[in-house]
Amino acid sequence: MRELDWILGTFVEKEFSQLSDDDQKRYAVLLTYDDPDLWRWFCNPKTCPSEWSDLIIKIRTNCSVVGFENVCTLPPS
Repeated sequence: MRELDWILGTFVEKEFSQLSDDDQKRYAVLLTYDDPDLWRWFCNPKTCPSEWSDLIIKIRTNCSVVGFENVCTLPPS
């Protein structure tokens, strides 16, 4: 899904190296989830499982790309 590639790619470029080793491992596990789940979690962090909320919010917050909110209103491609 292009939107997720954009969100996750931006985060990796800007912030991934600053994560703790544990959070880097968690990030790798997060990527094993299905795209529709990840998309829903990024667009509405309240819908994600509690064990992922901190990382989802961190990624979403640090992905300060203009128009992010508008992207979440579009159906995923």
